Amino acid sequence: MSSTTPITPRQRQTATAFWWTLLAASAAVSSYGNIRHAEMVVADPTMLGFAQSVAGALPVVLLLMVEGIALGVRAWTGGSGEAPQPSSRPSR
Repeated sequence: MSSTTPITPRQRQTATAFWWTLLAASAAVSSYGNIRHAEMVVADPTMLGFAQSVAGALPVVLLLMVEGIALGVRAWTGGSGEAPQPSSRPSR
């Protein structure tokens, strides 16, 4: 048997801010590493700017896609975190 301790709104806000800071910092470090790697491996110097742009954007795009999926799931479940019953799913 497990028990959970409810958290206050302030604690939830602090945890959310920490999580977003960690995600943003991780995406920034990954983008920087990708850009530096693109500089080392690009074969055609005229394509350097394009290679850097694509390499730097990929971690940010991935972060936004994952957050979009999470928002979609949260909206689909009504914010409860549990899947709705088959009869309450939206029809296509």
